[in-house]
Amino acid sequence: MPLKAMVFVDGNWLYRNRPALFKKLEEENGFEIDYCRMPKLLVEETANRLDADIDVVRTLYFGTVRAMYNPSKQNAFYDFLERRCGYETHVHYMDPGTGSDRGELQWVNMELGAEMLHYAMTPGVYDIAVLVGDDIIYAPVLRRVRAAGKRVLIVNSRPETGDRPDFRRLSQIPRTNDFPEVFLDDYANELKLVREHTVRTCRQCGREEETTWAGVEFFCSECRGKYRSSTLPAQDGEGQDGTREQ
Repeated sequence: MPLKAMVFVDGNWLYRNRPALFKKLEEENGFEIDYCRMPKLLVEETANRLDADIDVVRTLYFGTVRAMYNPSKQNAFYDFLERRCGYETHVHYMDPGTGSDRGELQWVNMELGAEMLHYAMTPGVYDIAVLVGDDIIYAPVLRRVRAAGKRVLIVNSRPETGDRPDFRRLSQIPRTNDFPEVFLDDYANELKLVREHTVRTCRQCGREEETTWAGVEFFCSECRGKYRSSTLPAQDGEGQDGTREQ
């Protein structure tokens, strides 16, 4: 019987660590990540090491949106994760009035930890918790998850040569994990999304146009241009995925 894994993605950590993937492939301008493929890919190495089948039963992605920016691109990204990749997304809309980005960003840590612990305490949901992130704030949660009889796999990026010698990685904290770390940048080739050119029909006007956009809804370049010109100027914050427009 296959082991069951749940993947918990710290979207803020993943966004900050995308440059490690770009550097691995010497892609100065970056590239899009194949989020649909990522969960299964990350457990393959552990499955091979255990000589066992591992089914990813659910992937949870935790992210933020800055309320001061036009959130349309980020909302489209989260919608893509839900509809096309089968993720469950947990999104926090940051209030610029708080004056504390760190406090707002820690919502991701708290929500992710709460969900991981909740499902660990629910019988039969998962055997292995896969954490995509390296914040030591997760250490107490991981210890409790392991105390509940679950195993933990941490997905990280390889240490940079310039890292401080006193910098502690989450996996170095005792009783937080059960397997060797999986390094995201080791899978840069497999995680690079290669888009195919297809002809799609614009939802607004019905015009067909060739595109590489794989989102659920498609709008042609003319309709997108009309929409942008009709809206008030706004700072367009880049989505956590770093995806480009259609």
